[in-house]
Amino acid sequence: MIGKLRGKVGSYIVGGVITFIALIFAFEGVFGPKATRGLHDGAVAGKVNGDPISIGDYNRALERKLEFLKGLTGGKVSEEQMKMFRVREGVFQEIVQQKLMAQAAMDSGRAPSDEAVRQEIMTLPYFQKEGKFDPATYRGVLEANHYSTGMFEKMIREQLAVEDWTKSFSSQVRVSETEAKEEYLLSKNQRTYKIVSIPASAPAAESAKGEKKGESLTPKAAAEKVAGLMKADKKSDDAVNAILKPFGVTVREIPDASQGSGFVAGATDHPELAKELFEENGLAVGKVKIYESPARISVVLVTAAKKPDLSKFDAEKGETESQLRTKKERELMNDVIKKLTDKAKIDPNPAVVGGDSESA
Repeated sequence: MIGKLRGKVGSYIVGGVITFIALIFAFEGVFGPKATRGLHDGAVAGKVNGDPISIGDYNRALERKLEFLKGLTGGKVSEEQMKMFRVREGVFQEIVQQKLMAQAAMDSGRAPSDEAVRQEIMTLPYFQKEGKFDPATYRGVLEANHYSTGMFEKMIREQLAVEDWTKSFSSQVRVSETEAKEEYLLSKNQRTYKIVSIPASAPAAESAKGEKKGESLTPKAAAEKVAGLMKADKKSDDAVNAILKPFGVTVREIPDASQGSGFVAGATDHPELAKELFEENGLAVGKVKIYESPARISVVLVTAAKKPDLSKFDAEKGETESQLRTKKERELMNDVIKKLTDKAKIDPNPAVVGGDSESA
C-alpha cells in the first residue's frame, strides 16, 4: 500500500500515511455496529476546521519527533532546544497538514466503504497471528495503546481516502522531452557541501574547552570560528562540533545536492545559497562562506562538484522523466495544501502547543 505511493507524490505523502499506521490501535467499527465513531470528548491539542487533534495523537507525534532529533543530537534534546527550534509548534503543523489532506480527500467524495476499511485493517501485520488476522491480538493492541475502535477506523478511512485523492494529482501532470532535458542538466549539476546552521537568537555560550577562560561566543562569533576550522576532511568536524555543542547543533555534510532535487539544505533561511552553490561563478570547491538571516547564521563549505554530461541523457531519460513528474506532483500538492491552509480555521491549544509549555 505504502509502496504504491512512494515516487508518486513524494515522501511527504508517504510520511503522512506512515504516521497514520504508526499510531498503533485497533478497530471494531467495521466489524460491529456499536463502535463509537470519531474522537473522544477529552482535552485537545487544537482543532482544524473544528476537527479536534487529541492530546494523545499530538504527544505520540511529538515523541516520534524527539526520537528523530535525539538521533541527530547525540541522544538528548533539552527544553531550551525544543523552544529554540519550535519543536512543539512544528509537530502541530505537521498534524494540521495531515488533517487538511484527510478533510479534502473526504470532502471530494472519496470516502471508502466499510468493507474496504475492514479489508485494509485485516492486512495490517500488527493484528495478525501466524499470518492471519486475530481478533484477540487487535483487542490487545487497542488496550495497550489506549485507542478507541472508532478512532482507528477513522484513521484508516481517511488514509484510504487520501491515497485515492493523491492519484488525481498524477493524472494532471505532463512532462515534455524539453522539460526532461532541462531537468537532467539541473539534477546532474551537483554539489557536496558541509553546513552549520546556528539559531540567530541563541544566547551567547561559553567557549569550547581550551579557549580563553570566561570568554563567551555569540552565534555570529561562533560562526566565524567555525569558518576558520571547517575543512573537507572528517577530522575537522570534531573541532567544529566542540564549538557548536553549546548551541545544540552539529556540522552536516549534504552529498550530491542539486537544484533539481526540489530542496537544498540551508536555502530556506538563505535563498541566495541555492543560486551561489550551482552557478558557474558561484561557491568554488574549498571555499567557505557565512550566510546570515533573521533566523539563522550558517557556514557553508563546498567539498566536491559534479557537472552534467548531456551525452548520457538518452540512457537516463526515463529516470529523469519520472523524477520530474514526481517533482511536479509535489509542487502541485504543495500549492493545494497552501490554499487549504490559507482558508482553514486552525486553533492550537496554547497550553499544549505553546513553546513555553511543560504540559506536553
